Order: sequence, then structure tokens, then C-alpha cells
Amino acid sequence: MQLTGYYMAIEGSEHGSRGIQPDIPVEYSIADILAGKDKEMEVALGRLARRAGDVLQQEDRLQRGQITPPSFEVADVNKTSQNP
Repeated sequence: MQLTGYYMAIEGSEHGSRGIQPDIPVEYSIADILAGKDKEMEVALGRLARRAGDVLQQEDRLQRGQITPPSFEVADVNKTSQNP
């Protein structure tokens, strides 16, 4: 049962009167509601913390030489292309 929602105040929105559906559904228990927990925020912060940890771990591995940085080919903008 959805207890809260966000609805677009714009007629003709693709989301209509059902609101914007979440990317990650979050379930509340009665105890969560009574405790005033913000489960959406908890899930979002947890995902951000994991992502930040992944990035820091990747940077550490890069600094230790355990991985190599990605290489990019840079186009020569001064070179003129010739059509066959």
C-alpha cells in the first residue's frame, strides 16, 4: 500500500494521475512507519555510499598500478578528411 506519492500538476503529463514510479521500490513495515523512518532516504544514502566506495576503491587500485587507466583516441581536428 502506497502511503505517500508525488503527482505532476501538469495536464497531459506522461505520468498522469498515478505519479512518478520509483526506480527502486521501498517497502515499509508498520514498525517503520511508527518509528518515522525515511526508508527511501536510507536506501538512497546506502546506494550513494556503496557507489562512493566503489569509486574510491577504483582510484586506489589505479594509484597502486593494479589497473591501467582507460585510453582514449583523440581525433586530429586539424587533419582534413579526403572523400574517395
